[in-house]
Amino acid sequence: RVRLAASLGLAGLGCTSNPPTIVSAPTSSAPLVQDAALPGPPAKYVDLPTPTKCKGHEVESKSCVDGLTDIPESRYPNPYAACRVAPNFSVTATDAERNGATDTAKDNKCCYINCRGIMRGRPFRADDGLEHIATSSPRGDFRANLTGISLANDVGRAAHWQEAALAEHASVAAFSLLSLQLLSLGAPPALLTLTHQAALDEIRHAEIAFALASGYGGATIGPSALKVKNIAYPTLAELAYEALVDGCVGEAASAVLLLEDAATEPDPKIAALVRDIVADEERHVALAWQIVRWTLSVDASILPSLESALARVAERADVHGQIAREVATPILTALARECAFPA
Repeated sequence: RVRLAASLGLAGLGCTSNPPTIVSAPTSSAPLVQDAALPGPPAKYVDLPTPTKCKGHEVESKSCVDGLTDIPESRYPNPYAACRVAPNFSVTATDAERNGATDTAKDNKCCYINCRGIMRGRPFRADDGLEHIATSSPRGDFRANLTGISLANDVGRAAHWQEAALAEHASVAAFSLLSLQLLSLGAPPALLTLTHQAALDEIRHAEIAFALASGYGGATIGPSALKVKNIAYPTLAELAYEALVDGCVGEAASAVLLLEDAATEPDPKIAALVRDIVADEERHVALAWQIVRWTLSVDASILPSLESALARVAERADVHGQIAREVATPILTALARECAFPA
């Protein structure tokens, strides 16, 4: 928290009194939830049993949060329509939470399964609101040279690093998309520079992870092509929300989990690689905060919605909730205070 605050200059932050004029951006058509015509789980919510959902990793916790409340039931008859789209959404856990409800408030609960130890960068979403990710393929050009590291066959660790590699590969697309979104909203060049640097970081992370997955799996693998037809152009408020939740909280949580992995990694050379990735991820978190600060300098009226979003994340019992409570909330409060944004 101290390092992130320092990166924002919160000891004496000079906030612009004349925020830059932004150009009109296309309105995002990405649905926050599934618009289903029939009751039952949306097709995008592919629920898996808890033992296999985390793909070899122990489930850290189940978190249940309130669903969206501004969706007319007549338009969204689907019982899960109020739940935000997320790859770890669990129909089984949600049903269990709702069925055990003793009050009507729990009828709107949405539950998610949270796994520890999975290296995930910034998620890549297209205009359908879904996270997109490539699959693995037999190619050897997307792997780092792990000089001096000897890897024995280990199916579990191969699966772990393959999943991490695909997530990091998707983050390359996520930061590339973010640069276009920032351009569409008239963002300053410093943010564009940092965003492109972050995309280069993610390429290196993916190369390291694919090399480890190949070494542990005994077969060379890399990513397949990642094709998406349409991309989403968010409003300023939507951009701020994604920066806060995916970057300020999500990437910080990934960094914390990676530090735990580095502490338990028996190979000191692999542990050093992981710690280098953590340093990059921390810079990405700082970038997310700089984006939040810029959006607030342009339109301070979005602050209450960001505070509400952060309060919802803070209710979670996992590392995301802890980051929201102990790191993100104090920083957002400091930004609002030192930049004189309205409370």
